[in-house]
Amino acid sequence: MTTFIELKAAQNEAMIKLTEAGQALDKLPKNAMGLITDEAKRSDEFKIAYARRNVVMAEVQKIGRQIAKNFKKENSLYIQEQRLNKLNKT
Repeated sequence: MTTFIELKAAQNEAMIKLTEAGQALDKLPKNAMGLITDEAKRSDEFKIAYARRNVVMAEVQKIGRQIAKNFKKENSLYIQEQRLNKLNKT
């Protein structure tokens, strides 16, 4: 069985991949409202970037469900620790 620390590391790596996939979508042309144009949505570049983002997002969600299901106590303590660290920095 995978440990909590290994799952959190995998989740962090997946979040980095998700950020990169989102940045690929951000590079596409946008209209005045900030939405990706219809022409750009028809391009292969968009389809590839969107599919990649969906795959990576599914991976992030899968890891999150595993953490929530198998490591409730550890995750709760981790979240509390993160909140305290955030408060201490301000």
